[in-house]
Amino acid sequence: MDKLVPDEHDPYICPFFDKTGSCNKGDLCNKIHRDLPISRTIVFHHIFPDPDMFISMLPQGTLEMEEKTRQRLVDAFFIDIATMLMQFGQLDDMVICGNKTDNLVGSVLAVFHDSNAALAAQLALNGQYYAGRKIQVSFVPIPRMSIAICNKLDNNECSMGNQCSFIHPLEPDPTYFNQVF
Repeated sequence: MDKLVPDEHDPYICPFFDKTGSCNKGDLCNKIHRDLPISRTIVFHHIFPDPDMFISMLPQGTLEMEEKTRQRLVDAFFIDIATMLMQFGQLDDMVICGNKTDNLVGSVLAVFHDSNAALAAQLALNGQYYAGRKIQVSFVPIPRMSIAICNKLDNNECSMGNQCSFIHPLEPDPTYFNQVF
C-alpha cells in the first residue's frame, strides 16, 4: 500500500509532486508521480484566473492593477471556491498558489476533514467549468498543507520567488479566511 506521508529518502518518488501535487518537469520527470485513488487533499489545476498572468501578456504599461483590486479578486475567488467545496464536507485548509510556474500557476489545494468529502468533490467537479475554465481535479498525497508551502517564505528567505517549486500562497483577507476556517 502506498504511503500517504512523503518519504524524502525514497529515490524513486518525486519529492516535488509528493509535496505539492505538481512537478515542473511534468511527464518528463524521471521519478514516480503517485496517482492516488483517494486522498483527503485535492488539487484544482490552473483554476484561479491570476490577473498578473493576464497583465504580463499585454504590452508593457498597457494595464496596471492596484494591490487593493488584486486583493479583492483573491478574496472573492477564495470565498467562491471555499463555498463550492464546503457543500461536499468540512474543509480543513485551502491554498491558492501564487507561483507563476507553468505547473502551479492558478492551482488550488484543498484539504478535507474526510476523504469521502474529497471524493465527492472530485467526482462532482472534475470536468465541469468554472469561469470558462475546465476544472481538472486530482487527488494528491499531501497530508497537511504545511508540507506544500515553501518553508523559507515566512522569513523572506526564498531566493526563487514566484518560480519556487513549493507553494507561495495568495493570502485572502484574514476576515474571510477565519469565516471559512
